[in-house]
Amino acid sequence: MGLMDNLKTSRAVADVVEAELLNHCACHGTSFLAASEFEEDHALCVHPSSIYVDMWYLGVVESGVPPYRDSEYFPTQEGAQEALDDRTWTQRMDT
Repeated sequence: MGLMDNLKTSRAVADVVEAELLNHCACHGTSFLAASEFEEDHALCVHPSSIYVDMWYLGVVESGVPPYRDSEYFPTQEGAQEALDDRTWTQRMDT
């Protein structure tokens, strides 16, 4: 079973180029949304929500890069980390 078999997305993949970028990001654990915009890799990490109390998401928060939330919210930091490790989150396809 490949990495893409477990990946859920918030909408259908638009074309082959988007599918290849999504595959690259899934393989390398990098942000699809940041890669779509900047054409460079930024590692996905677990971050606390600045909007919702006690909620966590997978995304990018780096200096010089706007924050990107690549996943749904998780009720625990451990749950978000497990989804990242297992690649079982739902990938947001649009910002």
